[in-house]
Amino acid sequence: MGTLQRGESLNVALSCHDLGTVQPTPTSASIVSTLRDRYSRDAIYTRVGARVLVAVNPNQPLASSNDATCHEYVAEYRDTSGQRRILEPHLFQMAASAYMHMRRTGTDQSIILCGETGSGKTESKRLILTFFQHLRAQSKKETKLLRQVQSAFTVIEAFGHATTAENGNASRVGTFTELSFNERGKVVGAKILDYALSRSRVVELAANNERNFNVFYQMTGGCTLEERQRWRLTEPANLTYLGKLPAIRSATAQDAMALDELRTAMRAFGISKKTQGQVFRCLAGILHLGNILFTDPPRKSTEESAYVRNDDVLATAAELFGIHAKALEGVLTYKTQLIKSEMCTLFLSAEQCERQRDDLARSVYGLLFTWLMEQINTKLCNEEAQSAFIGVLDMIGYRTDSITRRGGTGAGLPFEALLSNYVCERLHNFMLDQLFTAQSDDMTNDGIPQPSIAYIDNKPCVDLFAKSRRGLFALMDKESDRSSNPPTGATDKQYLQAFSKVHASHNNFLAVPNRHNAFAIQHYAGQTTYDMNRFPEGNADVLITDFVQLFLGNGDDLPGSANAFMTGLFEGKSVKTETHARDAGIIVSARHSAKPTRSPSTRRKRPTTDHTAEAAAKDDDDDDDAESVTGQKDRKQKSTRAERRANRPAGIGTQLARAIGELTDTLKDTLVWFVFCIRPNDQGKANSLDMKHVRAQMQYFHLEEIARRCAVGYTVNMAHGEFLDRYALVIAPTGVDANRDPRAKCQATCDIFAWTPREMAVGLRRVWLTHEAWRDLEDNLRATEVEARRRKQHGPMAANTSGQIDDNMSVYSGMTNYNAAGGGVQLLETIRARSVAPSVFTEDVQSAVSDEEGGGGPHRPMTAHERNVHAMFAPSMAGDRASIHPGDPDITAGGSSEGDPAAPGKGMSEDNTKGMLVEEEEEEKPRMTKQRRRWLCCTWSLTWWIPSLCLDWSGMKRKDIQIAWREKNILTLLELQSTTNGTSNQDAYTAIRGEIFDLRKFPAHHTVTYTDIIKSGKYAGQDASLQFPQQVSTQCDGYDEAGIDRTIALQNYTTPGSGEYAHDYRWWKNPSADTVSPDTYTIWMEMMRRSYRVGLVGWNKQFIKSQAQVADKKWAVIDQQVFDMTDYLKGNVFRLTPDGTVASPSIERRFMDPRLESLFMQNPGEDVSKLFRSIFRHDPDARRRMEVCLRNLFFVGVVDYRNSFRCQFANYLLLSVSILLVAVIFF
Repeated sequence: MGTLQRGESLNVALSCHDLGTVQPTPTSASIVSTLRDRYSRDAIYTRVGARVLVAVNPNQPLASSNDATCHEYVAEYRDTSGQRRILEPHLFQMAASAYMHMRRTGTDQSIILCGETGSGKTESKRLILTFFQHLRAQSKKETKLLRQVQSAFTVIEAFGHATTAENGNASRVGTFTELSFNERGKVVGAKILDYALSRSRVVELAANNERNFNVFYQMTGGCTLEERQRWRLTEPANLTYLGKLPAIRSATAQDAMALDELRTAMRAFGISKKTQGQVFRCLAGILHLGNILFTDPPRKSTEESAYVRNDDVLATAAELFGIHAKALEGVLTYKTQLIKSEMCTLFLSAEQCERQRDDLARSVYGLLFTWLMEQINTKLCNEEAQSAFIGVLDMIGYRTDSITRRGGTGAGLPFEALLSNYVCERLHNFMLDQLFTAQSDDMTNDGIPQPSIAYIDNKPCVDLFAKSRRGLFALMDKESDRSSNPPTGATDKQYLQAFSKVHASHNNFLAVPNRHNAFAIQHYAGQTTYDMNRFPEGNADVLITDFVQLFLGNGDDLPGSANAFMTGLFEGKSVKTETHARDAGIIVSARHSAKPTRSPSTRRKRPTTDHTAEAAAKDDDDDDDAESVTGQKDRKQKSTRAERRANRPAGIGTQLARAIGELTDTLKDTLVWFVFCIRPNDQGKANSLDMKHVRAQMQYFHLEEIARRCAVGYTVNMAHGEFLDRYALVIAPTGVDANRDPRAKCQATCDIFAWTPREMAVGLRRVWLTHEAWRDLEDNLRATEVEARRRKQHGPMAANTSGQIDDNMSVYSGMTNYNAAGGGVQLLETIRARSVAPSVFTEDVQSAVSDEEGGGGPHRPMTAHERNVHAMFAPSMAGDRASIHPGDPDITAGGSSEGDPAAPGKGMSEDNTKGMLVEEEEEEKPRMTKQRRRWLCCTWSLTWWIPSLCLDWSGMKRKDIQIAWREKNILTLLELQSTTNGTSNQDAYTAIRGEIFDLRKFPAHHTVTYTDIIKSGKYAGQDASLQFPQQVSTQCDGYDEAGIDRTIALQNYTTPGSGEYAHDYRWWKNPSADTVSPDTYTIWMEMMRRSYRVGLVGWNKQFIKSQAQVADKKWAVIDQQVFDMTDYLKGNVFRLTPDGTVASPSIERRFMDPRLESLFMQNPGEDVSKLFRSIFRHDPDARRRMEVCLRNLFFVGVVDYRNSFRCQFANYLLLSVSILLVAVIFF
């Protein structure tokens, strides 16, 4: 009955677009009716005053959100004609208003998206960014940066969103996105802070139809066949972390396509293909971790732990993480914990092992997400250039326990839901404070009347959570600290007893009948039940020390991970560790902070003392005073308690409360705009609005009360003198008596402009303006600034496009009559009637003034009075940056959109477009560097003989194209010279497995002459390693005592008659040769090293890394030596036998240590010296064997440091000293 379907006939007229103007006084019924009527016409946005917008989720794409619509609102923002076409309320319009306030006042802005899950908050965040992309589209640099922010949203959506019971793409992490702007309004950076990531979702889903984070399905559905095999993801349906039911675990076609978009987005932040592979490898390891099963020992005993039932899955997970399978098994089946002052080992049962496994998965995923956020912020953040910012807050939507029951479990919500609901509660309280009480005292003291609106304040519920000493979070920390069971901490029962004891009489804390392990809280949106299961573990969320040592190593029996990426996750600044008092090498505790790694921007200096600690100390003082405790000894005790309380580790709840406290402190310093996102129905259907459900949301948002309060809403206020100075150019032509006091002048201005007290109120000390009144005043200043800038750039007649006098005071072409209810007198007409200086208007205005009143022809010179007025106000326009913003890049007068159907303002009348302001970007030309100037001098010195006139005749008209052509020719010549280096008869070098030999020293009496070598083209200037095949069994002993079979080879059969065949001394060709003694290859190479070697091949570090990224080569550096295991790791190992024989299929091809293979696979292009030593720390014999194999078979050269600072320092030092001496002698 309460649902309106699209297509039904409406019995009501078109409703108002602003709930604050609904007449008579808005009621619950009229508001719901208005929202329903507008929703039926796809008008999903409704304004409530200037700073509040109601957005009903359409659950489908609408034309009102496309690029053409966005262009219209960009055009509305730029329009300063005074005849602005007022568009329908829209999120684009709110973003434009926030940007304008930031540009004109320099005040930081914030847009808070409020609403339950499935209400469309994330899509609203994307639309806000879309608006700024269109607004700043003229700047390539800003466009690129905003695209990177969009890419960041793509990454967060993959790693932080998931399918829930009522939302196919629900946010499971809150974000606060700051767009940084410089003083000219250009986007210079961004910062994204994350809050309350639902890490437990990795291992536990509430309902059968829910899915894990999106990235898991994108990876399993979109990875290539090679990646699928490499990560062992051949059967995603068998991975238990992907869902409760096998059917839900399969990826969709949309998931597969999203992976390509995710890869592109990650590349935008400099995350290379190699690093992306490490990220997905880590995710695959988490999925395999979830499939590890445990079994209790046959005889249950406290001295025997459970064991792993499927060792193959354990080995796969360990390999993906770069750790030993036995080490992983030990961490999952045993737990080390500090009890008093001793480290003790606990034996875990199968159930405890599963919890330990899930804790590891959650920890790794949480650290991975933190790493990704830091990568994003490192790329985007530019706080040094920031002058102001616009923040967009999108937190996890409010959840009720009915959501969980609808999924079929019938349980209350878990601990993480308590955290996200607390955040919603805190932000709801902030919203009420901003809209109802923030300016009340100031307005009352200034004599401005305001409506008295009663509303339900949720402050008691916020205090229930976060009040120091007595709040739920503080009670959790206290119970954990004094728990008598250190190995497991406080229990669920202890938590609930503490809650009930302190808050039994609290109106917002409720007991749940027939449930002994649950409690309920009366939130602003209704009553919600929480299940106490694992609350202590969730609040502690300690990063188990065994996990840290598993990946970082402990110097004894745990070597750590061979995967540098994984060790980096655990070494990040978000991980806080505490070492043993007697042994700094032992980690006794570790925590992954619940706060974002960066803080929100603020204009105030942050206090160095923690708010919670201060409040706790204050509460201690209050309580002790109540108990009449006095004296210096008692004060010392209180100070000691406060210090101890401040230093002890806080739980997750307390950390989150502090983080949200910092965030709200930042928000208080901004001008806040609110978007109430409404969910039209529970099913996520389009074209359907459930009025009962909408009414419930409207009630807990207090929309009726807000509509009445925002009927009179001022967004800007300033002192009388500031108002008169700022708008002097606007007020001067109206003829206000200059002898009046400032307040009287302000009131006279209000009367002249025919503004009602709802639009402009003059208080005892300040002037209060609505957004529309302030916008009209600012538009006139904007138009004047552009006119002045154009005259400065193009001369005094630049703005005279219609034969009018170019007058610096010509700021009016009309004013928007936004007061539809009364007045009816436009500002321009008021100025005409009251002007005492008619000559300062445009030609159109002057035509309405008679000559007797001081008028004259349009071309007459300025009178003395006019010159005095001009001189009085022009300096304030040019120099007062605090009042107006000269050089605003967002606005210029005039502009045309002809020929561009999508251009801003297209379709408007010619009169309107005359006053339209369009973007004007000044191209920033970077200064030419010294290196560039030197290169150009070199280019011209080598190509001067090619006349530019000839290049012009050949079609290269532009100078930049000509110089590019000259540079290409020079580069070609240099490349030719480089390739011929070492190939001439006078300088012929060749390389063999990283060693360089001089062919000129080759003996003349040899069968092959020097001339033959040069003519063959296979040696001079080339790598001739393949010309000299190796017998592997004589060059390497392998990683075990069995050695290497003599049939194993790294190079296939050679062709008779070739140079390779002549140098082939391997066993397959000479089966009768004695392979025990040094072979012929070794003898020849030793002789060549003594007689002909001139050095080693040097490789630049950047080139080594590029080989890993571009050519997918498995190069690595160990102790400054470069090794290439690419062919070996790709399986290019052969079994060669003499003619007529066949190699045994049981012969093992692999002969290198698997740990070393994993090291090269996971760290291509990197210096792995430390990891190499760490792996073989306790096995020196294996290390020696592997060093021999690496040097004989895989050596390709050494690291080249010639261009490094340490090598160039001496040269530059000598040069500097020489310059100094010359300067002293001659100058």
